[in-house]
Amino acid sequence: MIACISCTTPDIETYKYAGTMDQLENGFKQYARVNANSSCKVSWRDNSDNFSARDVNMSIIHKLDTIRYQMVIYDFNKSTRLGLSCIYKQNDSQSIGGCNLKDHGVESLFKNNFQDQFLIDLQKKENIVLKTTLF
Repeated sequence: MIACISCTTPDIETYKYAGTMDQLENGFKQYARVNANSSCKVSWRDNSDNFSARDVNMSIIHKLDTIRYQMVIYDFNKSTRLGLSCIYKQNDSQSIGGCNLKDHGVESLFKNNFQDQFLIDLQKKENIVLKTTLF
């Protein structure tokens, strides 16, 4: 019996980016530099070439809440993709979120914070346009 064909959970959402992986990474870093309430940490999974997947951890403080996005930039058939892996919201009294739309609070955080705020802000401030994709 096979217990696990793929032990990684699918992304909450996957996006296609028209530019390069470097341009997308630099866009996230620039966004964090000019927005005092945000921080961005990028780590490469393998330093052997420019097509190595990059883990992006973005934190944004909004009022008393800290919103965290865990994302992955990767190459898919010579096309730059961004996968939203996990999303969390924390404050002094609660912590919600996770890595699946069915996790407590994820669907609301995804729609209200990631799509309707962060992605729009990213496009306005850094001219980064992400399009949803089926895979």
